[in-house]
Amino acid sequence: MPLGEITFDCAGVNHTAWFTTFRRGDEDLLPKIREVMTARHVTGTMPMLPRSGDPYESNERVRAELMRLTGYFHTESSHHASEYWAWFRKTPELTRSYLDRHWDNLEASRAADKGESWPPKRPGCRSSKVPTRAPDPSPRHTVGGDPAAIPPPPDAMTER
Repeated sequence: MPLGEITFDCAGVNHTAWFTTFRRGDEDLLPKIREVMTARHVTGTMPMLPRSGDPYESNERVRAELMRLTGYFHTESSHHASEYWAWFRKTPELTRSYLDRHWDNLEASRAADKGESWPPKRPGCRSSKVPTRAPDPSPRHTVGGDPAAIPPPPDAMTER
């Protein structure tokens, strides 16, 4: 479906954000996303799509479980989300059950220190297939940063 036909809102902080709305015109797509994610990645009642050669591609079981927990589609990949939600990585066996392909940031960092790419990036690829954040029309709010920054609204929840 063409990206220009989609509207969405996201809420969250840093790497823990969720699509709170995801629409095509007047159609709310979140119920269909929940249905497909659960069927493909949790119950196995819908076949997986064919794999590409992308080394970062993985199943999306962590995302599906986070959606079941919160009701909303998580913006980060399952692999990356599992780094923030530790219960998906309690043991090596549990990690393998949620993540079907292995890669880790330590290996990627070591490769970067040597000037290597790990794993190799897809030619011409500059971003993920799914948009990870909605445009923010409001001024940026910085907490504990630049003293000249616009303060957050009085009803905002912030960490100090």
